[in-house]
Amino acid sequence: MSFSDRKSFRYLECGGRIVIHEMLCNDEKTGPFAPAAFGMLMMGWTEGKQYSGLELSTMLKEIGFEDIQIHKAFGYYSIVTGRKA
Repeated sequence: MSFSDRKSFRYLECGGRIVIHEMLCNDEKTGPFAPAAFGMLMMGWTEGKQYSGLELSTMLKEIGFEDIQIHKAFGYYSIVTGRKA
């Protein structure tokens, strides 16, 4: 996770939630096509990449978030949340 995600945890009050709205790859990183293609574009223009729900969950746990949930949103997008205990 980035420095800003660690800052989010640090400054979030206990019981507060982080909410990430993102296009997620599957856990095997084999698709779907739209998030994978977007990840390729990001690699060419920035240092960004598309993550899987498993990767985001792992990173949030490492920072200290608990009760991590992934909810499907519209299209290829999902909402990933975590709570600061």
